[in-house]
Amino acid sequence: MHLYFLPADAAHQEQAEVGPIRIHLPAVSLERHGGRILDPAQAIRLPRDPPPRATIYRYDTLLVPNELVDEGIVTAIDAVARGIGLQAVPPPPLAGEPWLEPYLGYLGAMPRRVRFVVRHRGRPAPVDAWTVLQSLRARALEQTALAPDAVKRISLEHLLVASAVVGIFGGPATEGNPATEGNPATEGNGVGSYAIPGRGGRTPVDMPLGPPPRCEDGQFPEPRRPVVAVLDTGIAPNPWFDIPDRATPPPADGFLAVEDDIQGSILAGQLWDRAAAAVPTGRHQAAPLELIQDYWDAPTTAAPLVGELDSHTGHGTFIAGIVRQTVPDARVLAVRIMHSDGVVYEGDLLRVLHLLDARVERAQHDQTAHRHEMIDVISLSLGYYHESPSDEEYTEKSLAPVLDSLRRKGVLIVVAAGNHATSRQSYPAALADRGPGAGIRLVSVGALNPNGSKALFSNDASWVRCWATGANVVSTFPTDVQGSREPINALAADNGPDLPPRRESLDADDYHAGLATWSGSSFAAPYVAARATAALLDGAAKLRADPNQDPALSLGALDPRDCCARMDSALRTIGG
Repeated sequence: MHLYFLPADAAHQEQAEVGPIRIHLPAVSLERHGGRILDPAQAIRLPRDPPPRATIYRYDTLLVPNELVDEGIVTAIDAVARGIGLQAVPPPPLAGEPWLEPYLGYLGAMPRRVRFVVRHRGRPAPVDAWTVLQSLRARALEQTALAPDAVKRISLEHLLVASAVVGIFGGPATEGNPATEGNPATEGNGVGSYAIPGRGGRTPVDMPLGPPPRCEDGQFPEPRRPVVAVLDTGIAPNPWFDIPDRATPPPADGFLAVEDDIQGSILAGQLWDRAAAAVPTGRHQAAPLELIQDYWDAPTTAAPLVGELDSHTGHGTFIAGIVRQTVPDARVLAVRIMHSDGVVYEGDLLRVLHLLDARVERAQHDQTAHRHEMIDVISLSLGYYHESPSDEEYTEKSLAPVLDSLRRKGVLIVVAAGNHATSRQSYPAALADRGPGAGIRLVSVGALNPNGSKALFSNDASWVRCWATGANVVSTFPTDVQGSREPINALAADNGPDLPPRRESLDADDYHAGLATWSGSSFAAPYVAARATAALLDGAAKLRADPNQDPALSLGALDPRDCCARMDSALRTIGG
């Protein structure tokens, strides 16, 4: 597979945006997640503000840092909401979540959801977080009790979308695809071809990858195995991970690891979200949202009466397989934050990033008790487009700080660039281009074709500093997944059990072989993450062979300075 970095001093001119692009999410996904697309032509805005740009957001929530919630700013938000017929429902104290108890001292800046419902008494009102946010910003400009600096830390809750190219068998190449459907930049040209099975789209295959490599913890020569955290759709059965079915958790010493505390915290936040929709009437004022119950990649289909596979079923398992093929002696910490249609709630992403940051800090502070909580690399195959300069400023105050905190601890952040064939900034990937030093241990990755050329679907701009193979990649897939599509041709046969099976054409959604091909910058990013992790192990092996090497190369050295030096050495090894 191909991988290369652009030199830091390369003449890489900022391109004009290719487009404009039309941000899109299928109506069924918008309803499923309480989402809305911000329409620049109709959105309200402050005087002298330019029209906002299209983005996808949850229409009844805002994100507020926990420390501002504790300071009572929700009361001021509620006063603004009252003026448009809404009520703000504050989140419960974090101390009420048993999963968060070890981390409470680290989570002051973690954003929390404030939910909006129609007031029990009063006029009918549209529930729209964008309207509330603009009203908040207007009130702050009036020099009232709402401080402008505090309001700048309040944001829409964006819906992020996975960076895989997807489509529906038998339909148009871009049908149902959040990345390309209805996109003027890609409609009618070769980008949509990547979604067609057999031409880059998700397709079952069977090939001799060989037995899964094994390295038991007791035989591992280092003090610990390096850890790649994959924030995605979770895990599913596959023999490469010693998971035969969904009733069997990953082996304690296996390649895949899960974290019940983090998953429990995500579920607790979503359960509160459902309960808040019933305030103050006791009846749900919004459709109950889909819960992420645990770490299993489910549901495989959102329409049981139809049986079509969801667009991103198997996404996390596919990514884990890329890491396994590249660096089998690592460990993947699989955290499920992505729904099976590729949608991620920004609040869930930020919650998990803050928890991972707290885990790393605990590991580095007390290496005896918490060494097992260390994380070396975080792989993110998701992104969103901000709607205004105000939101860009919020990104600098909310998403960027937690990523910067992880980077300062020596954790590498690898982010897919996105698949809209545009240069418009996709976040978090575009945070790699904020200025001098922004790209240190934060890598945005575009996708290459198997021949090394840039994939037509990949985003491309000055903020995309790394490129890796991401088209027609082969990796692992859940073995228990089969959709309702059937072979185009099948010949009935009365053969007995010991005779060859019936003749038929390809069944394009039968994945019992456990392998698939797929395309997207979603799969370029984890390859870079895996290569960097492999370089960490190579550095540790050099230290074992030659004690005169830098002691920071040891995976047991967890001081932040050692972790930074070790990761920077690994990046230099792979060309970064």
